[in-house]
Amino acid sequence: MIQALMRTMRILAVVGLAALAGVAYAGAEENPQIHTYRSRIAVLCSETPKEPAFYDEQRLMMWDSWGLRYVRFLYRLTGKRLEARPSWLVALLLLLAAAFAGSSIAAVKRKRRWPAVAAACFLGATLVFSLNVQRCIYCFEKLDRMGLCEPQRILDVLVGKGLDFRLYDDWETFRSEWDSNLKNGVLPFSAVVWAGKPQEAHDASIAAWIKESRVLPLIHGGKGPWLPQPYHAAVFGEQVPRLHWERHRSVCEPQTYWARPVCWRASDSRSRLGVFPFGAGKVIYGTGSASSMEFGLFLLDTLAAHSAAAYPRANVEGLAVLRMDDPGAAQSAHLKTYLASQLTVVEWQAVQRILESNGACMTIGYVEGWVDDGDAERGDLWMDGVPVTKRLPGATYASGRVRYFHRPTGKWYELSEQADFLRSQLGRSLDPEVHGYTHITPDVGAWLRATNRATEAGWYREFLQTDVNPPRQRPRDIQVTMLKAGWAEYRRLFGVEPSTLIPPGNAISFDTSELAREAGFRMLCDGPVSVVRDGRMFRSLSVKTVEFSKDGVPPEFVVGFPIVAVTHDLAVKRRGEKWFDERVRFWKGRASRLATLRELSVRLCAVPTVSLDTERAEARLSFSLSDSLLGDMQRCLPEGLDLWIHLPRQFQFGEPPPGVRIVRESGDGDYLLRCAVHAPAQTFALPLNPRTGG
Repeated sequence: MIQALMRTMRILAVVGLAALAGVAYAGAEENPQIHTYRSRIAVLCSETPKEPAFYDEQRLMMWDSWGLRYVRFLYRLTGKRLEARPSWLVALLLLLAAAFAGSSIAAVKRKRRWPAVAAACFLGATLVFSLNVQRCIYCFEKLDRMGLCEPQRILDVLVGKGLDFRLYDDWETFRSEWDSNLKNGVLPFSAVVWAGKPQEAHDASIAAWIKESRVLPLIHGGKGPWLPQPYHAAVFGEQVPRLHWERHRSVCEPQTYWARPVCWRASDSRSRLGVFPFGAGKVIYGTGSASSMEFGLFLLDTLAAHSAAAYPRANVEGLAVLRMDDPGAAQSAHLKTYLASQLTVVEWQAVQRILESNGACMTIGYVEGWVDDGDAERGDLWMDGVPVTKRLPGATYASGRVRYFHRPTGKWYELSEQADFLRSQLGRSLDPEVHGYTHITPDVGAWLRATNRATEAGWYREFLQTDVNPPRQRPRDIQVTMLKAGWAEYRRLFGVEPSTLIPPGNAISFDTSELAREAGFRMLCDGPVSVVRDGRMFRSLSVKTVEFSKDGVPPEFVVGFPIVAVTHDLAVKRRGEKWFDERVRFWKGRASRLATLRELSVRLCAVPTVSLDTERAEARLSFSLSDSLLGDMQRCLPEGLDLWIHLPRQFQFGEPPPGVRIVRESGDGDYLLRCAVHAPAQTFALPLNPRTGG
């Protein structure tokens, strides 16, 4: 009996120890020992964001559907916006359906066939109308909840500030990277921002990850409708929030049918932005009405105040790019408003002198292909100093080899001399980039047949068909042909690779940015800019393009985003040297630095990942650059790449290693470093010391 009791007690002891070991193991899993904190910001979304115009077109197609046309017809009859009160609309349609059903039944009972058929047809039409209208209204509200451009609104700041981020539209990829790093004691992200629900993500798996991450010093973020339910208690307390549409939208008025801001809101929540404790980290939330710039800057402030990681950002505050478009373009001989706009070498020398006297530089949007109309009565064409006698209408020639005499104006277009001069200025004050291949529609046959080609600017766009209304998407194969031809001719003419595509008229199709990346461009400047990061092209609407001739700067420039000021050779030709000098001086006074698009692309693309290792007391800056990006960095920034690093408040940098210099230090943990990068994959290890004082 005693032996049996002792055996039972030993078994219970073993089971108890096993249970304690299991609890300890589980606790170790829930509280992993982290020694390295990485700077990368993870943006979770349901799909890679497309061009904003894509979403506008989706809503326009829906707004023009026959179901919503019916709603607008009722609005004109009754003066009531019925879609604002869907229950009223459904009640009206059901009432009509009931009336038609009653009429049909009565006609059948009286054996009146044609009235019964007519009533049945009216009943069917009413039900179809009802279902279609409800579907459209539901889809509109679904589009509002999805946000569609919500990832883009977050990327506006991350791309424009040159931060270290990665977009995840697949949950398994995110979890795999998270788990593998955590096992090695590495916290892979400084912040996780929800801008959608990734593919293969289920509510249970999301809740499990959020519970697991509570014990880590992580910044969580959400905007608009994308705030998973496990965060609600931290943000709203005991109140239960509901989705709230922040302004009225009516499909009866075209100007108000665009997406409405939608967010989670409790009865007493009025703050547009807030930061709340969440376990060992923080959660920030922005309502739908908070702008992308407000949310992004608030995220940066939260990282600076609460993140356990160091994070980098590009040194682009106060940076302005001056840009002149259209040198080399044949539109200066074909489009009436641009006639004789090409600058002579003497005028180019004046432009260069003005830029250099102001310590400035300028990007030239150069057009590599000259399209000939074949009309000998309008002008004479020369190639490499030899007259072309057999001219083919629509043939394309290399602009850098062309001389053209325009008979109506009596002007020579000395394009070969212009190209020689620009080639001599590479690496100095003038830096050419690709401004399309021809600046003329690829459908040259239609252009030659058009009677309005001398007056209609829509014929002079390559990557979007703008000679029709509304514009149409340009087929992929045609875009690829133009991109490859422009890239190759630029490479042949100037001996270096281009960095940036400047689309003629800033007009692009939905897929132009990705096709430009595949063709070898790392940046697209079409109003805003798009840059290649992590193998994909990402856009920033916070980097604005403004008129070179106008005073004033947008608010984005004031809060630290770069800016692009654009003019054309036509403006310099007609307004003269004095005007150009005054405008350069204006921008010099507004900007801390005047740069080229090539330099801007280097600063926004060459962003390192920073790993803060508390065991080794060092911060590792890891660069991963393409050969082209490295070459442009060494060409544009021979002394090294400047970038800001923000350290947590308990650390400061020690003596930097060779190749790194601390240019400036602010009192709030910001360091301006200059890194001399000499290899595509290079890492700098900077020692960390405990912060003393303050």
